[in-house]
Amino acid sequence: MTKSDKIREYFRKHPNADVAKVAARFEAPKPMTYKLRKQVQEWDQLITTSTPSGRKVTISASQLAIADKLGIDHNTFIEHALKAGVIQYDEPEADVNNLLYIDAPWNPPAILPVPEVNALEVQVAGSHYKDMAIQPVEFVHANGIGYFEGNVIKYVTRWRNKNGIADLEKAKHYIELLIELETRGTK
Repeated sequence: MTKSDKIREYFRKHPNADVAKVAARFEAPKPMTYKLRKQVQEWDQLITTSTPSGRKVTISASQLAIADKLGIDHNTFIEHALKAGVIQYDEPEADVNNLLYIDAPWNPPAILPVPEVNALEVQVAGSHYKDMAIQPVEFVHANGIGYFEGNVIKYVTRWRNKNGIADLEKAKHYIELLIELETRGTK
């Protein structure tokens, strides 16, 4: 659990805690601690809404944020959460309009539709590959190119948009490694 997670958890349990004291307790900067308290206040806000069937439900803003992240309509998300038991009735015989929000860590159940993501459309840290007409990895894979050659292609295609001359130096290094390994024992 990160320091930020610990601070958020502390604010969930002690919503009126003094920020300066919490910052001192966790040896964290005050601006970061203020930001984390604000996140907890905003994310843990309870929202009461109606489902298409007219049932009233109370759900946290953080759970609706998960639905947004997954690209799922709020009503669909709430219906699945009801079926999965994330939102439960106050008592087994309770009126459907009297639902209780369960304050517990929540992971989307397997029944939620998760949009498929094309791995070539996702890039961690930047867009220097995604913006290319053909990504180096596609070219390397389609042509059965080896590790050293693939790295040369990767660095040569991205050098203008990422690390400049340093990427050309890396490409050069892979070429030198390839030459050395390919000529080993032939001299």
